[in-house]
Amino acid sequence: MPRSEQHCRYFTNGICSKGDSCTFVHDQSRRNENVCHFNLVGKCSFGQSCRFLHTRPRNDERPNAKNVKKGENQRVRPVQLKDPVSGLNAHAVEFVPSWKKNTAAVSSPVSYASAISGGPSTSSSAPPPFQLAQLPLCPYFEKNGECSRKDTDCQFVHGDYCDMCNGWSLHPHNEEKRKAHQT
Repeated sequence: MPRSEQHCRYFTNGICSKGDSCTFVHDQSRRNENVCHFNLVGKCSFGQSCRFLHTRPRNDERPNAKNVKKGENQRVRPVQLKDPVSGLNAHAVEFVPSWKKNTAAVSSPVSYASAISGGPSTSSSAPPPFQLAQLPLCPYFEKNGECSRKDTDCQFVHGDYCDMCNGWSLHPHNEEKRKAHQT
């Protein structure tokens, strides 16, 4: 017997665990109309204790050939695709990511011979300064001042600390980019 005139919000959502001993009003008409989708296909494992409504749609609500209007449920016509070309396209352009296109001028092409012998020679440890000015800033270092590749292995430039934005976003080799960021 309810002791309060307030409606039980848990019952309204179908999850009141107190049942008849609940002190709030359990009004079936205020219960949310959340229909159990598992029950609709006959596979609800909760049965009568399910928090959702176990109702089936009335016959007049079910779609059938008689009550579906013409054009309401038409399917898209299938499209006939061209026959795929067999084999690989040997003439396809090599895929180069956009972030790597800017560094193409910095890194020299590697020959097959140098790849077999252990990679290109490391006679010059760093590219000339005019090429460093063209490299973009390392996005990881720019965000928090840390890069897992460190200075030697990273193909980007690690920026200087900016007091205005509290990030490592000042380009150390490009004054134009540095000034543009500070304004």
